[in-house]
Amino acid sequence: MSLGERIEAWTRRLNDAIVDSPRRVIIIFLVLTLVFTGGIGLVSTDTEATDSFTDGLEEQQALDAVNEEFEDPFESDDESTQLIHSGSNVLTKEALLRDLRVLEEVESRDDLRVASANGPATVVAQTIDPSATTAAEQRRVLESTSATRVRQVVRSLSENPRFTGTLATDFNPTSVSASASITVISHDVPGGFSDGDLQEVQTTIRSIAADQPGDLTAFGSGVTNAETANVIGDSLTIVMPVVVLLLLLFLVVAYRDPIDLALGLLSLLMTIIWTFGFLGFSGIPFNQQMITVPVLLLAVGVDFGIHIINRYREEVVDGYEATEAMREANNQLMIAFIIVTVTTVFGFGANVISDLTPIRNMGIASAVGITFTFLIFGLFLPAAKLVVDRLREQYGVPEFNSAPISSEDSTLGKFLTFPAQVSRYAPIAFVVVLLVTGGMAAAYGSGVDTSFETEDFLPPEEQPDYVTSLPEPFAPSEYTVTETLNLLEDRFSTNQDQTVKLYVEGNFEEGHALEALADPNDDASGSLAVGDGGSAQPTSIVTVIQSHAEQNPEFAKLVARNDIDGNGIPDQNLDRIYDVLFASSSGDRAEQYLTPDRRSA
Repeated sequence: MSLGERIEAWTRRLNDAIVDSPRRVIIIFLVLTLVFTGGIGLVSTDTEATDSFTDGLEEQQALDAVNEEFEDPFESDDESTQLIHSGSNVLTKEALLRDLRVLEEVESRDDLRVASANGPATVVAQTIDPSATTAAEQRRVLESTSATRVRQVVRSLSENPRFTGTLATDFNPTSVSASASITVISHDVPGGFSDGDLQEVQTTIRSIAADQPGDLTAFGSGVTNAETANVIGDSLTIVMPVVVLLLLLFLVVAYRDPIDLALGLLSLLMTIIWTFGFLGFSGIPFNQQMITVPVLLLAVGVDFGIHIINRYREEVVDGYEATEAMREANNQLMIAFIIVTVTTVFGFGANVISDLTPIRNMGIASAVGITFTFLIFGLFLPAAKLVVDRLREQYGVPEFNSAPISSEDSTLGKFLTFPAQVSRYAPIAFVVVLLVTGGMAAAYGSGVDTSFETEDFLPPEEQPDYVTSLPEPFAPSEYTVTETLNLLEDRFSTNQDQTVKLYVEGNFEEGHALEALADPNDDASGSLAVGDGGSAQPTSIVTVIQSHAEQNPEFAKLVARNDIDGNGIPDQNLDRIYDVLFASSSGDRAEQYLTPDRRSA
């Protein structure tokens, strides 16, 4: 027996089991639906839009090595939120007071864990009165200072990097004006402070800033994650009702019988429940790429459902009794459904070998969902249709319109034969048209951009009117991250609170090792010069050595004896220097930057 004959025999036995014991099939599928319903509550949302796309990159491997080999010196107990203020002039007395009023309310709440704040308003107030350390004290200082005096202080700070570094590049000390400013709020957070906790802190600060007059908003990774999560929910809220409405209209035309329509919708609902339940139980997070998965499953499910119901109706019209009509219809369709399912599963399942985790997860979800679609529409729907028709006959429930759709004599049937007629009378022209169309699509597709950034996963700064005018509950959330990012890029030379990690492998006991490690700091890019004093602030094993030398005279002498060129960086006997350093009070700090085997820094 050939493979095809074996598959056909197997599908016939499966189909016989469906039509001979439909109630048992229904019970099994309903029980499984209850089981998968329990997994829906376990579905998590992946708000890190781009992080999972970096798997396998050299930069990600370096970061993984840093996290594995070091107590990451870049991961401190501090988090920060940026308070962005924009307007015609953010350096007026009233504008600076708005900043301080926000800071005062933020500082008054213990749950926001404010450690310090640095911005133009705090610098101006402390310049006037150095003893004003809290936002409330600084507000009172500015309130009691004349606008003229405030302008004089701002002008005097025009050469102070701590002040000018918080202002937009259009800062004009002569007119005492700037179109935007950044106030960095540092948070003193305990161990185990999660991304969710930071998200709550930053969104709360954003709400406080929004209550103030003027254009103030909060920005940070927590706000970005919150809006990314909202994008997923808003996209589903907007897309799914439209898809369901269009499918419902199509199903009404295709089924024309409310009971058959209800069966089709129930099967679609079960498909979505099974798929999301699988995501919950398997731990695969739902992200923006997966928004296409339920749409795909609904489309395939509608196709399968119409085929099942329509072929069954055609067999009934031909005179078959209900059970035999379903047996005949399903025998013809089962092989076709299997072919469609297998090819689709292989098509989407091929993504499981992708190096990109989101794409791999989407492939798994699509493949599993298509398999569920086949099982529900190939097994459950025929069984449910048989049981429902028997109940209708038993209780005398009339059929509303059960004529087969698209018979050969119908308008739709004639339209569907059009491609076959064209290919019969003009095959060459038909092939040429398809080739030209395909070539044009290939040429257009070759220009598709394959790069992306985190902001590409967020809505545009200005959404179209047909989106913003939607009523509740379809109205989208308020989004500020894209607008804030554009403002930072347009008006500031660089973002605040930005760091770069350099991971270096080699023998750090060789004489040139520390000199080479210090080289990247010698000619730093101007866009990185955002620290105090107008320059970047490097920290490494070199700065730990120099810091300990300042505290310990004996260690300073050891470093000086081995510093050939006199630049404060030892060039020889590094093994001895490391031994003394690691055994000292600075040993814990040194371990954050240099591994014990002296092979990575």
